[in-house]
Amino acid sequence: MSRIFDEYWKKWTLSNIAGVWLGIGLSGSIAAGIWQWIGTPQNAGEKLQLLLVMLLVGGLQGFLLGYFQWRVLKEKFPAMAAAQWAGITMAVSVLGWLMGMVPALFFMGKNAQPGVEYQEPALILVIVGAMALGLIFGAIFGIVQWLVLQRFAKESVQWVTGNSLGWGLAMIFIFMAVSLPVETTPVWMAIIGYIFGSALAGLSIGALTGIYLNKIIAENRSRQHPNHGKI
Repeated sequence: MSRIFDEYWKKWTLSNIAGVWLGIGLSGSIAAGIWQWIGTPQNAGEKLQLLLVMLLVGGLQGFLLGYFQWRVLKEKFPAMAAAQWAGITMAVSVLGWLMGMVPALFFMGKNAQPGVEYQEPALILVIVGAMALGLIFGAIFGIVQWLVLQRFAKESVQWVTGNSLGWGLAMIFIFMAVSLPVETTPVWMAIIGYIFGSALAGLSIGALTGIYLNKIIAENRSRQHPNHGKI
């Protein structure tokens, strides 16, 4: 067990914290600025423009996470190119934003009744929904990244499980950071909450995927694979 939580695991976890924190922080700041500048889109054209911009933001977020992860992965898999890992991570991040933005922009709220006050869902429902979304998205995320990882490491399909669990927990922190602040919450307090939420999300992803990454490395250490080099 001590070998799982070694220096490499710590480096991987810290890199994920940095990647998620910077990625979500930058994309969140850009998104907030766009919403503040443009306001709520009123027609299909404005919604489409906002969607395209947010997909670019999602690509930036995915690239940052993928690059920080690759910096650690290359120590064990030197043949893995940055463009391979960061590129595929960027692609799946854009897909995730697309899956989340399209329903929110084009479908939700169409059946709202005038004069009927919107009721925020209970916190427990937010947590359960966030975890479910994270488990699904994490599995997709893991599958797409595995398409690259399996070229360098055998018995690596467990990477999907690690990502599903990591993102399942991470989404809880992300959703709570976004959902808990209300109109009367001071801006500085909301920002601090967002910083902590994104950092905890990165910790969740890094710590849990790091366990599976070290298991994959340990299982491949005694194997000979033409691409992964010395691990």
